[in-house]
Amino acid sequence: MADIQARIDALVAAGVNPVDAELVVSQVDRDMPSNADPATWVYEAPQMMEMAVVSAADVESALEDWFAADYVPDRYKRVLTATTEMGGE
Repeated sequence: MADIQARIDALVAAGVNPVDAELVVSQVDRDMPSNADPATWVYEAPQMMEMAVVSAADVESALEDWFAADYVPDRYKRVLTATTEMGGE
């Protein structure tokens, strides 16, 4: 496997949050076949589609986090509430 820290540093240099960079590199290392080159390996389309699924539970969890977050101003919380109650997304 390529140097993990170098891959994390490359993602951070490209603008990825350091925590997300570590998560992505560890996930790729976990999923990548042992004989694959991390510089060129990508997930197969079906794997990517599975990773992209957002369930109702995911949405509910995100809403709870949004409303509980102190750093989100109340005016934004009210906008989300009004939009949701009107049937918007």
